[in-house]
Amino acid sequence: MDGSRRGGSTQLDALARLLDHLALRPDAVADAIYVPPPPAEQPVIDAGVAEKLADDAALPRPAWCEDIPALADRTRLQFPGMPAAAVPPQLAARGLMIDTENLWRNRATLGA
Repeated sequence: MDGSRRGGSTQLDALARLLDHLALRPDAVADAIYVPPPPAEQPVIDAGVAEKLADDAALPRPAWCEDIPALADRTRLQFPGMPAAAVPPQLAARGLMIDTENLWRNRATLGA
């Protein structure tokens, strides 16, 4: 993944690095999602990602996510040419159109 594919967003770059780390250390997911993150440019992204991580790991969703509303105007953060089917439902429910490939990489390719 390069910064241009993610639109150069510092928040998405940081999330992608965190998700790479968690893909290699799934036992760290609970510690990563249950503490609210520091203020971010788009807290709705943090909440959607935390909810997806919780769902994928069969963990309860973090309580702090309940305080983060979906995008009110349904303006979607979207990448050009991205198929809507590639968007995780947890992100789509929050009005985010960030496809899986922009954040989650195949665990087998990490470090390659």
